[in-house]
Amino acid sequence: MVELSRLDLPTLMESAERLLADLDSVMQREMGFKFTATKTRRTLAVLVSWLGADAPLLESDIRALVDNRPLKFSGRRGTQFLENRGLLVPDAEFRQYSQQKRLEAELAALPATIAQELSVWIKAVRGEGKWEHTGRTYRSIARY
Repeated sequence: MVELSRLDLPTLMESAERLLADLDSVMQREMGFKFTATKTRRTLAVLVSWLGADAPLLESDIRALVDNRPLKFSGRRGTQFLENRGLLVPDAEFRQYSQQKRLEAELAALPATIAQELSVWIKAVRGEGKWEHTGRTYRSIARY
């Protein structure tokens, strides 16, 4: 899909055209970055032309498309747009990993003694401490 030109895309179904029109109106209202909006629209246009807009799209499909050509496609806003409309199947493993990376980066910016104490606290809250239990998600911990 990534290598195909616009002319090679299948004809959009009515539901896909409505979804893209909805995206255009949201982008116009809320987001002023034309370059990002263009990349977001291109990403969704490619996906819904091949996969349709009647069923939820996999977040992993969006990431695969964006990861393959990051300068041509954008996934963050498209993912949010689809999720707000109930048209996204989230990739829980990817989301947990990104939250974990965020926490690790924030810990690295702290003084060593505080970072070490917070690391122990995070481990305990995650359920990986002395008493194992069902722990909180990295997202929940980041909120603290």
